[in-house]
Amino acid sequence: MTSQQPQVKYPLVYELPKDLLPKPSWVKITQIRTLSIKRLGKFLAQIEEADYQKVMTGFNKLCC
Repeated sequence: MTSQQPQVKYPLVYELPKDLLPKPSWVKITQIRTLSIKRLGKFLAQIEEADYQKVMTGFNKLCC
């Protein structure tokens, strides 16, 4: 995720709903990684199923 507005658009990045986090934020679909839960900090927010599906659709367009 990033709060800096990217130069590229979907399917490379997905803009999160504006009211989800304090700053406008984007999921960098090209940089999805697996993390250990030990490395995660506090819970910030949870996206809706429809947003999750859009992120996954973008990911599938890139890798499959």
